Amino acid sequence: MIRRVASATVALVLFAAPAVGQARAPTGVIDGVVTDSSLVRLSGATVSIVGSTTEVTTDERGHFRISGIPSGRVMLMIRRIGYVSLPSVVEVTAGDTLRSSFALERVVPSLDTVTVAARMPDSPLSEFEQRRRLGFGQFMTREQIEKLHFVETSTYLLTFQSTQLIGSTLLNRRDRPLKNCPFQFFLDGVLVNTPDVFSQLPKPEELQGIEVYSGAATIPLQYKPLGDGQPSKLNAGSSCGVILLWTRRGP
Repeated sequence: MIRRVASATVALVLFAAPAVGQARAPTGVIDGVVTDSSLVRLSGATVSIVGSTTEVTTDERGHFRISGIPSGRVMLMIRRIGYVSLPSVVEVTAGDTLRSSFALERVVPSLDTVTVAARMPDSPLSEFEQRRRLGFGQFMTREQIEKLHFVETSTYLLTFQSTQLIGSTLLNRRDRPLKNCPFQFFLDGVLVNTPDVFSQLPKPEELQGIEVYSGAATIPLQYKPLGDGQPSKLNAGSSCGVILLWTRRGP
């Protein structure tokens, strides 16, 4: 009788062991500080992980902390009212804490007084859907991204007409076939200055939609150079064409 009870106990322990010892995916931590260009710490700035719903706000010391981040390349978007939004790519190591600082530049105030009527957007991709219905640019939806199932974002970009990759820079070969004319990128409406398409853009699984405008006449007004053909500080170079990347919110 004693032997049978002992055997049953051992069997129960062996059966339960795999569930108790189940391994968790390795994760890391980002511990950061947001400042202005004079290194004054900024409270109330939002820091989000591109392609997810993760978002935190800096405290009175400009400090933030995000834990439980899967190891690998992560793109952050740092925003604060009155400052130019900053996309930033970081590398998270499993079991380690990445400590970094991010400096935001103030938005240069306009001399003209403008009245803005604010309204809630229909969705994070309302701009994308409206322009896709008009059909002036080239578009790729989330469904098409999943169907192609490429490993690199750069490969998706090369499927569009007029795109050409030289090194790690994407060029417009339609309007300027004999010159190096790099596309201007915007990530969720925020300027990304001539990025390395292999390391400074969201991964395919983080993308919800792509828009490509290779002709200057088709570029949406808010992404065009301002005033008499002279580009503004924020979108200098967009005469070479514009690519808009929209990221996912959640799974």
